[in-house]
Amino acid sequence: MPIDVPGLTAALAAAFADIAPGKTAAQAAAQVAAAIGAGHADPGVAAGTLARAAATASGTQEIAHGLGVAPRLVLVIASDDATPAVLSNGWAAGSALSVFTGSTTSGARTGIKAIDIRTASGDGHSADVSAVDAAGFTLNWTKVGHGRAITVRWVALG
Repeated sequence: MPIDVPGLTAALAAAFADIAPGKTAAQAAAQVAAAIGAGHADPGVAAGTLARAAATASGTQEIAHGLGVAPRLVLVIASDDATPAVLSNGWAAGSALSVFTGSTTSGARTGIKAIDIRTASGDGHSADVSAVDAAGFTLNWTKVGHGRAITVRWVALG
C-alpha cells in the first residue's frame, strides 16, 4: 500500500548527490525532481527487499509494488551477501529505464544496468529494468560466472 512521505524529494536529491557521478547536488536534485514529476514532491512510495541466490540462473523476475500507478522512479540498491562493500546503486526513470552507478571490488563502473554486482573474479549478477507499469516492474537478470548471493533493496515512487 502506498504511503506519502513529506520532504522525500529533498532527501533523495541529497542521496543522489553522493551516487550520481560527476553531478553537483543541484544537478542531482533536478534529476530527481524531473524523475518524480514537477509539483509532485510527495509521491506514493512502495519498498521491498529480495534475495538472489548465487546459483539462480539468468531470467526475468516480476516485482509487485502495489502503487496502482506506474512509478516515476525505481531505485535499487544491491549488495553481495558475503562482501557487503561490493554494491551497486541504480535507478530507472521514464524512458531512461536503466542507469547504473556503483562500486565493486573491480572498481567503480557506470553503465546501463540497474544492478551490477561482480567480484574481482567476475562472478555475480546484473539486471536491468525491462518494464515498469501500474502493477510492478520487471528485472531482467544475467548470471555472470558462478553468480553471487546478493540482497536487493528497492523503492518505487509513484
